[in-house]
Amino acid sequence: MNAFNYFRVPIISAGLTNIDNGEGYEILVFHDQKRGIYRKIVLKDPAIRGMILIEDVENADVIFNFMTNRVDVEAFKHKLIADNFNLAALPEALRKQFFRGS
Repeated sequence: MNAFNYFRVPIISAGLTNIDNGEGYEILVFHDQKRGIYRKIVLKDPAIRGMILIEDVENADVIFNFMTNRVDVEAFKHKLIADNFNLAALPEALRKQFFRGS
């Protein structure tokens, strides 16, 4: 995972980020140009394989945890790039697992 500030803009990236749709990959993107927010999640089989977060990096640890643990995100994948994404938006069983650390 890489984290840095570029002209005071926080940026976090991890995993595969320069992948085209195809070869079984799915790419989810949220872009709010007015606020300078960009989120890109790369999925395959239906786990997170990479991410780029620009400006709004608050939930990077949650997404990175899902990526490293190959969590099946199919049921809530679009919530990962939603403007209101947080742990409360996840299924209860997954939230409990996340807080237990198992």
